[in-house]
Amino acid sequence: MPYPAPTDFDVVVGCLRLSHKYGVEYLRRRALVHFSSRFPTTLPQFDRYLYGREDGPKEYSWRFPESRNSRIRAILVAREVDAPWILPMAFYILAVNFERLGFAIFNGAIYNGVDIWLSAED
Repeated sequence: MPYPAPTDFDVVVGCLRLSHKYGVEYLRRRALVHFSSRFPTTLPQFDRYLYGREDGPKEYSWRFPESRNSRIRAILVAREVDAPWILPMAFYILAVNFERLGFAIFNGAIYNGVDIWLSAED
């Protein structure tokens, strides 16, 4: 469903990766809107992300999964589908979760049975 319909991380990532790989542009755009909704790109959006009221309207259509490794996965997907505007906030979220992720950031991790790791440049 189009944004702002609620969805989840794995559905968005799956649709985004497949639509990017097979060149289904309308589905890729729809998935990018959903994916991007969790990564603000302006200061007012960032302020609402950090300090917004819990009972106020949500600007995002999905929540991160319980697995903290999904933060690493989000960065890898953004690189894979050429969505660089997501990276500043994605790295911020990764840094905020450093205590919980620990050395998985440097040594790799497993998300949904798949080995994931950031590049040396990241």
